[in-house]
Amino acid sequence: MNPGAGPGPGGAPSAVAVVPSRLAPPARAVAYVRSRRKRFIALLVALAHLVGALTSVQAVMETRTSQGAIAWGFSLNTMPYLAVPAYWVFGRTKFNGYVKKRRADLEETSPVVRDFLARAYLDRLRAGGVHVRPFHSTQGRANRFQLNFLNAISTATNRFWIASPYFVPDEQIVSALKLAALRGVDVRVLVPDDCDNALVRLSGGSFVAPLEEAGVNIYRHTNGFLHHKIMLVDRDTAAVGTANFDNRSFRLNFEITLEVRDAEFARQVEALFERDFADSRRSSARELEARRLPVRLAVRVARLLAPVQ
Repeated sequence: MNPGAGPGPGGAPSAVAVVPSRLAPPARAVAYVRSRRKRFIALLVALAHLVGALTSVQAVMETRTSQGAIAWGFSLNTMPYLAVPAYWVFGRTKFNGYVKKRRADLEETSPVVRDFLARAYLDRLRAGGVHVRPFHSTQGRANRFQLNFLNAISTATNRFWIASPYFVPDEQIVSALKLAALRGVDVRVLVPDDCDNALVRLSGGSFVAPLEEAGVNIYRHTNGFLHHKIMLVDRDTAAVGTANFDNRSFRLNFEITLEVRDAEFARQVEALFERDFADSRRSSARELEARRLPVRLAVRVARLLAPVQ
């Protein structure tokens, strides 16, 4: 009871609570934050956008393709609260570390394959008069699996046909296909009509219009799911393997492709293509233009994710 309290009703002294003159440290901190809540929110927002801007610089400098750089740059500067953690988890640093780990594992296993399996097979081919030249896709920054495809497209003189279940090419491949068509090469791309990967199906649709404008013919196989990966160049070169036309096959996955320069083998691959073309329909950009706005928007958004597909 406060000694200086006056009498209450009926002459009884009244109780007065004693209020400390100073708040405890946690209470002072809470009161300080509450009194300056707007300033703290503004500070956190500004800090998030600053971190997003700095991270976007790194993304633009290190992302492999321009589509990826644009996608990361836009999202990191407009939605840093979500994009910054996403980039730190799924960005190039983590992905590159995964690539290095996979390649290190390959270096450990490749001597076994080369010494005990490949050598005997290659020796038999050479003994039969076949000229064999291996292509090391994981050695050197510029010596990538993608270069074989670019060289094949660039050297084609009369035709270049490809079949791939997952067609999500990068800018270099798209440009090479367009240039080949513009110089008069018969360029055809065969893909499944109903891809089993929804994201690949959406992003793949975004390439139809620019390729069609340059004269590239795109066919969609309607008789079952097309899953073989083959390539036909001119009249004497064909390739069969496991690689798709996407960034994962070009830069990450373990793939093997056999390129054969032989007119008879090329004729057999041509016959296979012709049978598939008979079970296919020509694709056109008008198909996407006729779809509803949400579908067209989904195609554009999926295109931004093309570098990681």
